[in-house]
Amino acid sequence: MSAPAGVLQTRHQSPVTGTLDLPCRIRVFRNGIDLGLFAPNVGERSFSINFEPILPNDQVEVFTEDGRPLINSPFTAPDRLSEIIDGIDLCSSRILEMGPLDRPLLSKTAATVSYVDHASRADLLKKYEGTGTAGTVSPAHIAEIDIVWDGVGPIVEVTDQRFDACISSHVIEHVPDIISWLQNIGSVLRPGSLIIMAIPDKERTFDFYRQPTKPADLIATYLEKRTRPSPAQVFDHITNVVEFGSPRPPLDPHVVDEAYRHAWAVHHNPHYLDVHCSVFTQQSFLSCFETLAYCGLINLKLRNFFPTRAGANEFIVSMEYGDFSLPDMAESFAAARRTISPSNNLNHTASGDCLT
Repeated sequence: MSAPAGVLQTRHQSPVTGTLDLPCRIRVFRNGIDLGLFAPNVGERSFSINFEPILPNDQVEVFTEDGRPLINSPFTAPDRLSEIIDGIDLCSSRILEMGPLDRPLLSKTAATVSYVDHASRADLLKKYEGTGTAGTVSPAHIAEIDIVWDGVGPIVEVTDQRFDACISSHVIEHVPDIISWLQNIGSVLRPGSLIIMAIPDKERTFDFYRQPTKPADLIATYLEKRTRPSPAQVFDHITNVVEFGSPRPPLDPHVVDEAYRHAWAVHHNPHYLDVHCSVFTQQSFLSCFETLAYCGLINLKLRNFFPTRAGANEFIVSMEYGDFSLPDMAESFAAARRTISPSNNLNHTASGDCLT
């Protein structure tokens, strides 16, 4: 089965994604050239593949390892990228991309983009090489980092540049203190700049059984000025994460013990354990940001909301940074929230899942 890949008139890094029964591997061809066999993502019924920038007329074919065309494949993400760059003039804008790791959203051939991460490429290579993450992180594709920012100190201390947009994919859920993080990003944005984020929809990920993050959670981490995941965030992540699509297992004493030991460690030592600090449904995210707007903790107005598409595991929000009234900011999120009914939540047991 083939489909056009890269309908945008830009060159960009693009993942190919699809669904199959695990564990399997898939083989990908682009324009008849075999790109090789790829393993699925760990813990999710999906796979993501990095390859060189695609062109508008490229054809992509995806097969199971034994040669069968993958049903409803490929999902090559040109529509996703068009949502992430919605409203951004790639010709004139200076763009921040947060946490690109091995899957940058934008290639430097497509735009003036600066990659930001907590460590340099050399340090990221040390972190991921030989760690058993080959199914999820490709060290060879890790981007060269332009701005090293640990998310703790002011970002203005590590760059004197000003930007017109900030984009990120599956980053915000890892941030211990989202409010301070967004305020920091705002300090290097020009008024009218855009912050656009692809955010995991917990209804479609291994976070399915976790409770959504509440406004009180975000305010607590802000007032505490959290620079590392809290013991509660660590414990909740370890005890409630399961493979997507699996029934909730009975309580495992060994998992609980491991979770407590990690929670104790992050409380008593300068120990950073990377977890999903926050989890959101579409509605809960919009509700949280409506509340934060009324508190005057963000200077963001929702510009566009792209709900979770069938076959995807994320929603995308486009927010404008500027000096807005609190009611106007809050109403922008509330208006989008009112368009989403509970029936929009996707059932994690549905067959044919296709996750990005």
